[in-house]
Amino acid sequence: MADDSLRTPGTGETIRTVQKGTPKTEVIIVDWGGSGTEDIGGGAVGRAAEDAALSGNPVRQGVRASTAVPTAMSADGDVVTPWADRSGAAVVVPRLDQLLIIVTPTIDTAVYAAGDRLGSVMTLANAAIGNGRGGTFVRAVMTDFAPSAFNIDVAFFQNTPTLVNADNGAYDITDANLAAAVPIAFINFDTANSYAQGANNRTVLGTSFGGPIVVPYTCASGSTSIFAVPIARGSYDAVSTTDLTFYFNVIRD
Repeated sequence: MADDSLRTPGTGETIRTVQKGTPKTEVIIVDWGGSGTEDIGGGAVGRAAEDAALSGNPVRQGVRASTAVPTAMSADGDVVTPWADRSGAAVVVPRLDQLLIIVTPTIDTAVYAAGDRLGSVMTLANAAIGNGRGGTFVRAVMTDFAPSAFNIDVAFFQNTPTLVNADNGAYDITDANLAAAVPIAFINFDTANSYAQGANNRTVLGTSFGGPIVVPYTCASGSTSIFAVPIARGSYDAVSTTDLTFYFNVIRD
């Protein structure tokens, strides 16, 4: 059946229709501003109408101009309206993804000698926002409830390190295991940067080669964690298995 049909508004006239069952459907062609302005339902649309409206105060869908701070997106990912400044430029609110990672290794109450590994391998979970991503250490603090007069180092690795000796043994790692663990950095907790906050405790600010901490790292391809091993640099005698706690501030990429 042919698409076009006749209608008679006084005289015969051909109109454009499409056969979509019965009855036919009249075709309406809208030019969205290719050559000018079209009127649909009493309102002008198209590029020409848009250009003409720009000299006034048009309603712009999807962008809101305000000097206030945009509302944060909810946890379930609801759609939010983008905001713009008075010139129409999109507003971007800078936000660093900072995280405080707190870890407490399980240590021995027997005396440690200089060079011994201190306790269990520490896992710094969620050090990256996704597998294989990374970040940067920007601050490190250690609390010590069995204050010693010696330094403590922390060695960091991309993968869980396999060490020669267990806790309270000499810190040692084979060449092959060092390569497999992928070393990242050392942070030193020097007695020169310690502060006694009580009769039986101290807080120590970590440094990297004697200066501020700016240590980048990258997690393994299937992980968001990195791993660390504390090392005694002098004789250390803990009262409790939880006498040491480390606080690492990181900025995740």
